[in-house]
Amino acid sequence: MEQMTPRERMLTAMRNGTPDRVPVAPGMSNMIPCRLTGKPFWSIYAENDPPLGDTRIEACRTFGLDGWYTYGRLDDSFPVALNWRYEFVEKSPDKWVRR
Repeated sequence: MEQMTPRERMLTAMRNGTPDRVPVAPGMSNMIPCRLTGKPFWSIYAENDPPLGDTRIEACRTFGLDGWYTYGRLDDSFPVALNWRYEFVEKSPDKWVRR
């Protein structure tokens, strides 16, 4: 039998089918994916560099997990216009303050 992709494996199991192996999708804290980037966590959380979702997907690839991404939307449309902005009022080695 040809090896399934992680997506095929998860969907097959969810449909009560028989995947090529048991899907593996453990809960993973955000800190694990952040650490794998080698960047400080605030660049990911405050500056979206790189986006947190991308770091989680890469962590699944790194550890050979099937994963299951539940934090996104299929589109970026919203029913109302969102007008918001923020600015950093303080940045130091100990903390960042954002308003």
